[in-house]
Amino acid sequence: GQAMAHYTRLLERAVDAIVAGYRRRLGAALQSSRSARIPVLEDQVQDIEDFELVTWLVIHDGKD
Repeated sequence: GQAMAHYTRLLERAVDAIVAGYRRRLGAALQSSRSARIPVLEDQVQDIEDFELVTWLVIHDGKD
């Protein structure tokens, strides 16, 4: 692979958005239900290390 720093940053931003959504849903569940439970820390989505990248597919139009 060539310089993938740009795509790595995009992937990190996507994962950050997933983590934020997870935390938002968890907070909403805790506020709306007395029976809501917080998953143990090992089962919670924390950062990019909680995901496994299966493959990259980059379609580039050649215009930079």
